[in-house]
Amino acid sequence: MTIPSPIGRPAAELLAADDSQREKRDRIIERAIVMFNQMGYDRVRVIDITDSLNIGKGTFYLYFRDKKNLLLRCFDHVRELIRELESLPEIRGGDFFAKVRPRVENIGQRDWFPGLVNLLRAAELSPDEEVKSKAREAYDSIADHLRRDLQEAIQTGEARAVDPDLAAYGFIGMAENLWFRSRLDDRYPAEQVVNFMADETRHWLSSAGAPTTQRRTGTVVSLVCRDGERFDLTNVRYNGEKTMAAALGRAHLDIEPAHLVSLVVHEGDEECRVDVRTKEESEVEVRVAGSLMITGDAALGGVRLALRDLASLTWSEQ
Repeated sequence: MTIPSPIGRPAAELLAADDSQREKRDRIIERAIVMFNQMGYDRVRVIDITDSLNIGKGTFYLYFRDKKNLLLRCFDHVRELIRELESLPEIRGGDFFAKVRPRVENIGQRDWFPGLVNLLRAAELSPDEEVKSKAREAYDSIADHLRRDLQEAIQTGEARAVDPDLAAYGFIGMAENLWFRSRLDDRYPAEQVVNFMADETRHWLSSAGAPTTQRRTGTVVSLVCRDGERFDLTNVRYNGEKTMAAALGRAHLDIEPAHLVSLVVHEGDEECRVDVRTKEESEVEVRVAGSLMITGDAALGGVRLALRDLASLTWSEQ
C-alpha cells in the first residue's frame, strides 16, 4: 500500500525525486568548487560549469539564480556536510578524543573539501560584504561542534585547559594540511593520516599529556643535541609513529624503541648513519632519514627535533 501525497503522487516517489534533485544540485556545487579553485571565481562562467557537467544552462537555473548565488550555496554546503557528519552514530556518542577519528575519516573522503576551505578563506578578501559574512559563518560552523565538545572535555577534566576556539581552528588547519599532504603522492595512505591525527590530538590536548613539574614515570628518552642542549622526553614519537623507520643494507626496518639502549647519530643531512645499541647488547649501524622528526613532552612543554640535529638518544625507565 502506498500513501498518496497531497498532489496525488506516492510519498516514496516524491522522496526519490527529492533525492535526485539534491544529487543534481550537489554535483553542480561540487564541480563549481573545483572550477572556482582552478580558474578563479571571477573567470568561471555559468556555461563553463554546465558544459563540464554536460547539462543545459536551464538545469543550472533550476537550482541557482546566478553565479553569486551558487557561491553562497557552496558555503551552505559546508553546513550541510557538518550536519551530516555530526549526525553519525560514532560522533553523536563517545568522548572528544573518540570523535577525532570518524571526523577526520569522513572529511578526508570528500576530495572537494580542501577546495571549499580555500574558497572560504579567499572570500575574506571579497569586497562583497554578503560573501565575506557568509564565508565566515560557514568556516565557523566547521569549528562549532569541535569547540563545544572541547569545552565539555575541559570541564570534565578529560582535556587540559586551552582556549577552545583557537584549538578548534588549529585542529581544522592540521586536518586540512595533513589531507593535502596525503594527496601529493602515495607515501601516506588515508589510514596513516587518520592515525597520526588521532594520536597527535590526544597528545596535544589530553589532560594526561599536559606539561607537569611532577616526577615522570615510564620510559624517558634523553636527547643530546649537537649544540650540547639536553632534553628528557616522555611520550616520544618518530614522525608521529611509535617505531623508528631505518634501513640496513637493502632492508627497511621499523625499529622498536622498547628494545633500545642508545643511539649515536653521525652527522648527515638527507641521511644519517646511526649506531644502535640494544638491550641484548648487540650493536649495528643503520641509516635513518635526517629529517626524521622526534617529538615528545619535556618539563616545559612539547619538543620537536629533527634527527640530523641530534648527537645521541638514550632510553631509560624512571
